[in-house]
Amino acid sequence: MNRFGRIALKTILWIIGSVIALILLLIFLIRLPAVQNYVVGKVTSYVENKIGTPVRIGYVNITFPKKLVLENVYFEDQSKDTLVAGERLLVDINMFKLLKNTVEIEELELEGITAKINRSLPDSTFNFDYIVQAFSSQKESTPTADTSSALVFDIDDVLFKRIHFVYTDEVVGTRADIRLQHFDTKVKRFDLTGNMAFAMPNLKVDGLTAFVNQWQPVGDAEAPSAADFGITDTSVQASSLLPDLSIENVDLSNIFVQYQDASSSMDTKFDIKRLTANIKEMDLNREIVRLEEVALDESDSQILLGKTIKKTTDGDRDSSSMNWIVSADRLLINKTKVTFRDDNQARMKGFDYFNIGIRDFFGELEDLYYSSDSISGSLKSLTAQDRSGFTIKSLQADFMYNNTGATITNLLAETPWTTIRDRIQVYYPSLDALSENPGLVQVDARIRKSTIDMRDILYFAPFLDTMDVMKPLLTRSFYIDGSVKGRMDNLVIPNIEFRTLDRTHLIASATIKGLPDMDKLDIDLKLRKLTTGKADIERLVARSMLPDSLQLPNAISLSGTFRGGMKGFDANLSLITEKGNATVNGNLSMGRDTTYAAYVSIDNFHIGS
Repeated sequence: MNRFGRIALKTILWIIGSVIALILLLIFLIRLPAVQNYVVGKVTSYVENKIGTPVRIGYVNITFPKKLVLENVYFEDQSKDTLVAGERLLVDINMFKLLKNTVEIEELELEGITAKINRSLPDSTFNFDYIVQAFSSQKESTPTADTSSALVFDIDDVLFKRIHFVYTDEVVGTRADIRLQHFDTKVKRFDLTGNMAFAMPNLKVDGLTAFVNQWQPVGDAEAPSAADFGITDTSVQASSLLPDLSIENVDLSNIFVQYQDASSSMDTKFDIKRLTANIKEMDLNREIVRLEEVALDESDSQILLGKTIKKTTDGDRDSSSMNWIVSADRLLINKTKVTFRDDNQARMKGFDYFNIGIRDFFGELEDLYYSSDSISGSLKSLTAQDRSGFTIKSLQADFMYNNTGATITNLLAETPWTTIRDRIQVYYPSLDALSENPGLVQVDARIRKSTIDMRDILYFAPFLDTMDVMKPLLTRSFYIDGSVKGRMDNLVIPNIEFRTLDRTHLIASATIKGLPDMDKLDIDLKLRKLTTGKADIERLVARSMLPDSLQLPNAISLSGTFRGGMKGFDANLSLITEKGNATVNGNLSMGRDTTYAAYVSIDNFHIGS
């Protein structure tokens, strides 16, 4: 190598070495607290002068080239109230990826953060608008579509502790005060373009308190837009779609949310100790939610509707239908309370549908499917008690409802006094056909060895205790075992057994035709057994309604056949008592002329003079 070559090589190596040394020195200086505080002081002073409101950063730690820690941060708005304040902010960001339009954050931690966002009248501006304007360029050029690409966000660990967020919007009449104790997740996708997309496989929240007040209805034209919050991507502003969300597991603990709407006098509260959910699919735009398992443990929900003044229906309201499809493999509810009260409705005796107070609510539901026109599932267990006193000891059933029918199978419903078993199935061509011709309804019901107590019926028909004829039955139960099958205009009851009071017992079979048109009603009854007695009859019929001379037998047994309807009948009946026996075989025809014929046989029959 000649002398010139050696000099050139030494020069190049010296330049490279100087650049490396300068970079190392710069990294070393950036890590020095004094240098970092000096830089922060300059930045703080610049920002304060730029926006015209106080800005403070108590401590900064920069670990080049990735980690940034800020402590005791404070931004004040123009009303001298807190805009943003925080105890600690940590960002672990890859600085070099920024050169490739990628925001790669491996760790984001916020602790002790307070943010207050306001939108006031009459100018409808947010309290941070002046900051946006201060940093906006006075002369902005319109970039072409290919001058730059959108930022790509790649965020991993996110941890929030003790967050306080206050939002007040006088334009739409809404105020929200939210406190979050703990939130952590891993963000797999964070896309702010188009309709936006976020993927957080695991989401955990512990300690969330939210108070939301609304004092006038929200109008679409008044609601904040994406541009109001600094999202200027035209694809976002033009999109009418909801964000794409991908969440697999949700774990919520110690949640309290209260929503009050003065315009509708609504006050709702939801207090949840624990809620977990495994999500298979969630598509807000296709209106689909598919869940694997949801478990709700100890909650207290209240929905209260205060008195309101009736208003004329607004014909301009959006009447677009919602067609959500929700499915869940398993739902578990443990120790839950539910309260609903509507003060616009008069209070009712018994079970008040507008003043419900459920406590000790436990339930397990599998294979739930819900859509706008159908619902189905398998209820494995349910227990609950209402404020009225009505109690469900156990309820289980497989159920289905859609446009062509409703079924309840494997039914077991138990209260302290009532037990109902088996199935009820109803089918029809369509809802329109059902309203036009109820006779097309197909019924297949089996009530097996069931007991229905009047004390439970009174909760839903309290007016019965005012009827004299019902008073003897108010403390009694009814035993039912039977089935019915067929179309409504041709029902077949192959067997029915009924018992109540002390001696009243019915065993029969029947075919009923013509329903629901009573003029076409035709009953073919085979009465195998009907027993009763003096004590039961006197409970059901007031003595004043019976002749004084009538002496009712202590035991009465009736059997035979009856066929007919509103236009006449044929009867062949046999009556047996300890006061004698009687048989009747005859018919009655009620047309233009009423005719009848009967053969009556009496054997030592004496029930009075």
